[in-house]
Amino acid sequence: MRLGSREKHSGNELSTKLSEARFSGLHVGLKSLHGVTLDKTGSILGRTRKLFHNPEELAEAFEKTVEELCQLSSLSVRDSLWSLALEKPQRLVLAPRRAELSRLNYQADIVQPALSAVLLGAIPSGPGLLLSLGQEIRFALIDSTLTYREFRITEGGGTWWLMELQKLAEHSQRLKTQIQAQPQGKMSLQSLAMLLETGSFPGPDPVLKPKLEKVAKRLAEMSFNLTARLPGLKKFALSGFLAKSVFGDLIRQEICKLNPQLREQTVPY
Repeated sequence: MRLGSREKHSGNELSTKLSEARFSGLHVGLKSLHGVTLDKTGSILGRTRKLFHNPEELAEAFEKTVEELCQLSSLSVRDSLWSLALEKPQRLVLAPRRAELSRLNYQADIVQPALSAVLLGAIPSGPGLLLSLGQEIRFALIDSTLTYREFRITEGGGTWWLMELQKLAEHSQRLKTQIQAQPQGKMSLQSLAMLLETGSFPGPDPVLKPKLEKVAKRLAEMSFNLTARLPGLKKFALSGFLAKSVFGDLIRQEICKLNPQLREQTVPY
């Protein structure tokens, strides 16, 4: 990443500026814009969120988000290291705003896909793995050169589990009862973590339990294979709304079985 200002500095001034550098990341989604500013240790200095109903409202949300982040962290735009993460539908919409900020010496690095803004927000000093357990599964990797890579799959994600539980309920009365007890008898992403508890101890559901273990083991093996060529990898992190579920716990156990030297890192941001 590059410093926002293009002014020239002496060696000592530049070294001081880098050591005090903050990181600001923006994630532009389909209808929301999230912004966060952190110090070099990953501690949050400021966070803000704006909603927009259509692409025409994005520019205003973008400007307000940048302004609020700078106020929250007592920084100017050009004092920070910036990363801008865009979901694909928003790329062209935001491009004119980047051009305008560029003329003000705002130099943002665009990273795609969006998860990299979150992972890079920790300012990692070495290889890292972030496994995001959200509506889909994302494997985010940073190697020793701080090169970022990401892989996505649907199996094991929240949307996939909603469909899978419906199938499993045909063979499990207990699971079927749990689903019918949901509002209007329908599952939601908000209730998914609770429903997956049906497959955990004590008294795990005999239909759901082996499915949980099988998928968790498969994701752990994928993590192991993806990081096999990352020398120096010592830590991993889980994120997403399923990270603290029984499913996330099983993945943690399987990852540590495959690589006992790995230590889980609590995501500080």
